[in-house]
Amino acid sequence: MEAEAYFLAKEDGIVGGIAVAEMVFNEVDPALKVEWSKQDGDSVHKGLQFGKVHERAHNIVLAERVVLDFMQRMSGIATLTKMQHILHTFLENRKTAPGLRLVDKWAVLIGGGRNHRMGLFDMVMIKDSHISVAGGVTNALKSVDTSKPDPEGSKRGIGLCFTNKDVLELDNA
Repeated sequence: MEAEAYFLAKEDGIVGGIAVAEMVFNEVDPALKVEWSKQDGDSVHKGLQFGKVHERAHNIVLAERVVLDFMQRMSGIATLTKMQHILHTFLENRKTAPGLRLVDKWAVLIGGGRNHRMGLFDMVMIKDSHISVAGGVTNALKSVDTSKPDPEGSKRGIGLCFTNKDVLELDNA
């Protein structure tokens, strides 16, 4: 049996997850036909129909929950990012839901924000304990070698340096 299902915005916001939805529908059944009137990053208002999928009903239902879960999460993150981004540049951190880091970071980009750190490996972070061991913020900053990783620094409790030298994050600053 063939069917059509529509995507309706439940509230005003930013659409996120359309590319993921297409991947899921294609994985479940490449014959499913998906049409969008909006794309990732576009604004929608409550009640707007912005997409539809049609073909075999069983396969639409199989993909529906996964698609909606991703789109609701990504749209929510994109919408909140857009709201924050109006006031200032918004950078997310690496603390996301388990297994969803890339999706969450993608949603931040869709909302107009910027990605910050992917993990502990790609930026220096000087914590209170590092400042204490170094004898102050100035000494802690001086101990960071900005040209190469410093494995000995981690043994001293001082931060390691990695590829991103443009941003220095101070914990609890």
